[in-house]
Amino acid sequence: MKSATSFNQPQITIEGMSLNLGIAHGHAYMYDPEYAEDFHLSVEQKVKIFLQAVHRAVELCENNIENDRSKNKELIFVQKALLQDLSWQQRVINKIDDKVIITHALDKVLEDIDIAFGGDSFWHARFQEVRGITQLVRQCLEGKDVYFDKTKPIVLCAKTISPVEMMQFDHANLVAMIVEDNSFLSHGMIIARSRGIPVVGA
Repeated sequence: MKSATSFNQPQITIEGMSLNLGIAHGHAYMYDPEYAEDFHLSVEQKVKIFLQAVHRAVELCENNIENDRSKNKELIFVQKALLQDLSWQQRVINKIDDKVIITHALDKVLEDIDIAFGGDSFWHARFQEVRGITQLVRQCLEGKDVYFDKTKPIVLCAKTISPVEMMQFDHANLVAMIVEDNSFLSHGMIIARSRGIPVVGA
């Protein structure tokens, strides 16, 4: 994606796979939810915080299902179901101990699932859905809302993006996306294509 306008910023070239054709220019926005909780919390406190974040993520799904009348609603239903999967929740809880913070437990479960899914393209897309709910829970742990100036075109740069997270950018002037996730089958990419947003998988 090359800009026809000068933004007076250092420019870099990112090569990748085109997931949705198009040309756009805008200001890069790095989206990477993070949260660093206190290492001195008890295991019980960490588990409680994790479950509260999951509950908030489920509520976000429900709010978006209620407010979204498009076909994207079905994709958000999938995100909600994954968040409510008790086996996934328990796997994260099992990784939490005195020396492990919640985000590290989430990452470890994600790593285990990545190994289990293997390299098949279908399972890679399903893995990206789990990665999406992991990212959503991280955002809920942090409790941050995302705000944009509608007058500025935004190029969203992220590891991956879930359907629920995409809804957060409805109020932004989102013109393109760059993601590490290079799967045509992930739900975030399906929504981007339905909206005609150019996407590059880095």
